[in-house]
Amino acid sequence: METLDGKFLYAMKVFTTGESFNLCPAEICQIPDEPTAGDFCLTEAPKKGIQVEATTPPDEIIEAVERIVAAAKIDVGALSI
Repeated sequence: METLDGKFLYAMKVFTTGESFNLCPAEICQIPDEPTAGDFCLTEAPKKGIQVEATTPPDEIIEAVERIVAAAKIDVGALSI
């Protein structure tokens, strides 16, 4: 879930195989040990079998995240829910 100026901006579901763990699902392409140009572009995610879809969390989740970013004084941020 992404926030901007303390308010909900968008959220996405990232469906993974469970073979790896990435703290930043917005950067869903895995970087290989020896990357080459273009190997880890977000636009390549579907070709790599990674499914992403837009979602809207329940209001109580959005409100909780907005409280968290306000308390932390985060202008731009993301939380995994």
